[in-house]
Amino acid sequence: MGCNLNMQKILKPIISMIVIGVVSLSINIDRNVLANDIANTCEFNPTSKVNPNYSTMNCLLTETALSYGVPPEIVKAIAEGESGNWRHFDMNGEAIVTSDNGIGIMQITNQSAYDQERLKSDIVYNIQAGVEALDNMFKRKDLPSINGGERDVLEHWYFAIMAYNGTKPVNSPIIQASGARNVNAYQEKILQIIEKFELIELKKLHFKSEHFQYDSNSRENIKFSAMNYKFDLPLTKSKYFFEKNEKVVTTTDLKLRSRPTTSNDNVKATLNKGEIVTITGPFVYDEVATKKNHFVWYPVKRSDGTEGYVASSYLDHST
Repeated sequence: MGCNLNMQKILKPIISMIVIGVVSLSINIDRNVLANDIANTCEFNPTSKVNPNYSTMNCLLTETALSYGVPPEIVKAIAEGESGNWRHFDMNGEAIVTSDNGIGIMQITNQSAYDQERLKSDIVYNIQAGVEALDNMFKRKDLPSINGGERDVLEHWYFAIMAYNGTKPVNSPIIQASGARNVNAYQEKILQIIEKFELIELKKLHFKSEHFQYDSNSRENIKFSAMNYKFDLPLTKSKYFFEKNEKVVTTTDLKLRSRPTTSNDNVKATLNKGEIVTITGPFVYDEVATKKNHFVWYPVKRSDGTEGYVASSYLDHST
């Protein structure tokens, strides 16, 4: 009996190490498979040491976000805010690393679970790390949630975006001393980027200063005294989950184009605000690789049978 117990004591940690190793290997394999799939989808060579064109980078960020069920608007805005102009490599083909050791397009810092050299050399891997971090922030139970926490609603990611940079006093939604909205908070800047580059208007969420306790002279995290917010406002759903044959409504007057890009020679018709059109296929990226759009293009059909492309920014779910 004593021999068996001793053997069990020896085998148990060995078995645990094997299980942990298998799980770790599985995660790495899954990441590798996913990264390869995304690179192939976007026709991107992951060994390249140059920044891809805007259309390709739009694809890499969008497809990675969707693979984790994260709204692409948020991932692309964070990449914009962190790296500036969606840049990963400098002119010498070296990954951009900031003074606080933020690596690459998603400015990954203090992530020991990832290969540090690969974070520098592989853009897709870097994006994956950022999206996984954001996804984990959204799942945290120590951060406030909004309404039912539906993942496709952009405003519901408010506190996850904050946590991506840190729940420090500098990112408090409300300035404690004045009670004013903190427009310089990290999450507010990211939401402003979404509005600017996705061409959509997000709803302003009104918080109360007493819900965020902090010492402005301290580096300690904010203490949240309200853990769920209910807003009756019609919040903003992501524009990336429309499905084929779904009827959607236009949010403004806009051009129906013969190709997925903006130019004076490809306008087929003008759609009216509130017009119902039908999605006829998956979205595509701008055909002009040098155009920096955060949005994508959907093929749609009017009620009279006219078909063309419209920017995702100006579509919404039909009620």
